[in-house]
Amino acid sequence: MNTTMSTSTYNWLTIAEPVNDIEQVIDQRDFFRLKLSSSDPLDACVVLENGESHTMEILNISASGIYCKTTAEHNFMQETKLTAFFVLPLHEPLILKIPCRLVEVKCHPVEQNTLIRLRFLPSLEMHNQEMIHRFIITRQLQELRTENTY
Repeated sequence: MNTTMSTSTYNWLTIAEPVNDIEQVIDQRDFFRLKLSSSDPLDACVVLENGESHTMEILNISASGIYCKTTAEHNFMQETKLTAFFVLPLHEPLILKIPCRLVEVKCHPVEQNTLIRLRFLPSLEMHNQEMIHRFIITRQLQELRTENTY
């Protein structure tokens, strides 16, 4: 079901709702989520079905998906199947290629950007899921160490 809602700041468009209540619970509870700082950003290259690609800043990440910001002008509503490419900066950097679907688009005309929520498809390999968790935990530990030194 597609719903559209407008506020003074954002135009919200939900592209796809969770398939069922279980998917929504899994997305919210079973995976660690990390909000990335603007001082240490992580970028993704998102490739549309037609081969067109866009670079986006990942705002937060979990093993179920990513939330990104882009200034690209494209009608993302028409593209539902995407592939996200990004590098996890672990001890040995890991390049991930993950098929995903577009879940939500928020257009912010004042700041001239678009916020996009992508959900990884169930075909995400368990190894890649574990590496995303490792990245999140490593980054959280780094932040705790930084906070404790002040």
